Amino acid sequence: AIIVRSEVLMICGEKWNRSLREACKLTGARWAIWVERDGADWDYHARFGLNARRLAAVNSFLGAAKIATRVAGALTTGRARSVRTGRAADDLGCAAVFIFPDPDTRMALLAGADALDASAKRIFRILAQVGCPHSGEDLPAQQFLAGFLSDFDEQTASTAEIVSRVVERLKRIFKTELVSVLLLSPDGEHLHEFGETYREGKPITVPVESSLTGYVVKTGLPFRTGDVRRAPRYLERTPGVRSELAVPLKYRGKIIGVLDLESVRADAFSPRDEQLLVVMASQLAGLIENARLHDEVSRRARNLDVLHQVIRSVVGLSKIPEIAQVAVELVAERFDYELAMIVLVSEDGGYLEVEGVGGSGSKAVPRGLRRPLDVGIVGAVCRDGVSRLVNDTSREPLYAPIPGWQGGSEICVPLRDGQLVFGVLAVEQSRKNAFTEGDLTMLESLAGILSSVMINARSYQQLRLNVRHLQAVRETALDISADLDLDTLLKRVTSRARELVGARGAELGLVNEENQTVEIKVSEIPWDDYLTDLVIPFNQGVAGTMAVHGETLVVEDYRRWPGALRLNNPPPFTAAAGVPLKYKGQVIGTLTISHDEPGRGFDPRDIHLLELLAPQIAVSVRNARLYQELQALMEAERLAKDRLIRSARLAAVGELAAGVAHELNNPLTTVAGFVELVLDDLPPDSPHRPDLELVLKESRRARDVVRRLLDFSRPGEGFRVQADLNALLDDVIALVRHLLHTSGIDLQTDLQPDLPWIRVDRDQIKQVLLNLIHNAIQAMPHGGVLSLQTRARRQDGRDVVVVRVRDTGVGIPPENFERLFEPFFTTRAPGQGTGLGLSVSYGIITDHGGSIDVESAPGEGSTFRIWLPVRSNRAEI
Repeated sequence: AIIVRSEVLMICGEKWNRSLREACKLTGARWAIWVERDGADWDYHARFGLNARRLAAVNSFLGAAKIATRVAGALTTGRARSVRTGRAADDLGCAAVFIFPDPDTRMALLAGADALDASAKRIFRILAQVGCPHSGEDLPAQQFLAGFLSDFDEQTASTAEIVSRVVERLKRIFKTELVSVLLLSPDGEHLHEFGETYREGKPITVPVESSLTGYVVKTGLPFRTGDVRRAPRYLERTPGVRSELAVPLKYRGKIIGVLDLESVRADAFSPRDEQLLVVMASQLAGLIENARLHDEVSRRARNLDVLHQVIRSVVGLSKIPEIAQVAVELVAERFDYELAMIVLVSEDGGYLEVEGVGGSGSKAVPRGLRRPLDVGIVGAVCRDGVSRLVNDTSREPLYAPIPGWQGGSEICVPLRDGQLVFGVLAVEQSRKNAFTEGDLTMLESLAGILSSVMINARSYQQLRLNVRHLQAVRETALDISADLDLDTLLKRVTSRARELVGARGAELGLVNEENQTVEIKVSEIPWDDYLTDLVIPFNQGVAGTMAVHGETLVVEDYRRWPGALRLNNPPPFTAAAGVPLKYKGQVIGTLTISHDEPGRGFDPRDIHLLELLAPQIAVSVRNARLYQELQALMEAERLAKDRLIRSARLAAVGELAAGVAHELNNPLTTVAGFVELVLDDLPPDSPHRPDLELVLKESRRARDVVRRLLDFSRPGEGFRVQADLNALLDDVIALVRHLLHTSGIDLQTDLQPDLPWIRVDRDQIKQVLLNLIHNAIQAMPHGGVLSLQTRARRQDGRDVVVVRVRDTGVGIPPENFERLFEPFFTTRAPGQGTGLGLSVSYGIITDHGGSIDVESAPGEGSTFRIWLPVRSNRAEI
């Protein structure tokens, strides 16, 4: 088409008297001649390449009946034909004669040649439609085409340039005020005024169904009226117009638009004007279509150039907001779009967020604008993933205008990651019918490129984020694994987890399977009025729910969550999340984080971080627990060893005491006996009686010490019976109540009422209790508080009862702890104690299968605890 157009331009650029010669040179024809039927004869007009002999041969050739019929048939049908010359080939100088009829006259253009290709035939066909330059009847058309086409000696004229010149020349030729070139829209429903015309540079759109020009499109026939007010289905577009002449623009049998003339004068256009305009339209249709093809090629080249520019501009960027903004600014600038946007689906999948906006209308659409996913054409494209071109948003029910912007046309194409739509590239114009299918195709290509760039950028950012997260998790794991103290570890874990995800509060709890609870061990929360040190039952709150189900839990609105822990005060936080701490598939603890900012939830990446950290936390907690248990076992072993050493020492002292006691007991008995005999015989007023009584008293005291030594070394045999420890303690309290009162000591008792009975020697246990209470009284010389408590407990897998004797006295120095239960060790002044009380008590309790321990600090008092088994494993008498 472009070649034909060039050839036509070359022909029409010459003077009309040389048109046939130029045509023959271009097509390779031997000769050409215009002929006209005049009755039975032929009239000859312009010609080229025919001398007198050949002209006579042409005349003889046309005189043949067969040939005359062929030429007449071509004139009647208006279709070009060819005839083989046969025997007349030598005289005519060609193998065939080609016949091109003039559709408006009885003239035909004959061309002699051996053969003509499609391009050559088109040249002669166009010359035939223009008419014979010597007829004088088609001078306006000839002048129009000659003057108009001669202006275009290049192949770069755009449709707008051609239409603009057509309008100006037609206004002069037909002496009319208004000329329009309207091209049919791709959907066939509208005629769009093309180019810069008389409407003050504002193109209009005419519906085919309700306009005179639309009538021409539907019928394919010219329409002329001297008074538009009487025209059927006329949509008045210009006030004051009286006459109108409209003819179709046809290209290869297809209507591509309408050539429309209007005038303020009545009956401004004649039938001859109509015929002339039809001829001009037939020539202009091909020229316009070729120009449109040229425009399409130029548009595609420009589109490719813009795509390359976008690629060069965004390929080096790694952040999606920058990519989106640069892309829409380039698109809006290069294609003169009033508004271009990239809208992305939010991370929660419920909203659309404007990430980039460009164009003259961008002020109406701020970046970051959020709209629900089910709103507007953009939302529809996100949901179904199908591009949409809307050339009249007022008729589109899905269109949802943005405040401050009223669109007329819109194109939306999806941004995809595989089958997933993660955003939309949208462009808008304020006028209707602003876009074509070419715009849609270009934007789809651009969307594919931007999708790939954004996916790569997102992957890069995610990779960098994952690296930072893994580094943070690694540092946290190394930090928490460096400490084996359980309390310190739990505090450090809670603090690092809260800092890692930027949470306002964090809590760590350990699961107690026996009690079916989660015991909160560490709380880092900023809310002073919220309860801490909670014991949370299973299936309550975030921690209790995770302990049962063993799965990560995220609660966006904790106050409305049915599983929320119901306390006296409403929870101070709004969102909560947690991860279970599992060891070998068993939940051993929970880590919970919380926020108090309204509307703020937890990023899935934060939860993923905690999930990565949770196994390491669980292992560290488990190791710390094992270390704690190991320390407890080592401490128990040390205590057992100390008790064994103490027992062995006491046994040795006992054997020594037994030997000493036996050696001293007999002399003391003899001394006491003889002193008693002397006192019986001594008169009451004897001056020696006081001295002898003192001797008897001291010998008896010495005998009591010896008896205590015997009791220590070989406890006297007694009977063990079931006894209530509370009752035994009450008996002892009755003995010392007066002493407590006179010493200024306040007695406080906390005796468990349902204390199980134990099998003991009642007198020996009373002796132990009385000894401990006497020691406590002596430790509070200036008064104080004596607390007595009994409880049932489990110790080392067996049931025991515990008696706690606590005073607020002077306390025991640390250096005396190791010797506290040694015989004869005492911190009292000489003559105020023998140091056998605690040793004897220790022996009695050990003999009953129990234990005794002490806690004390100088100035803070002392606490003695006696542990007696409910069922002793020792043989009993």
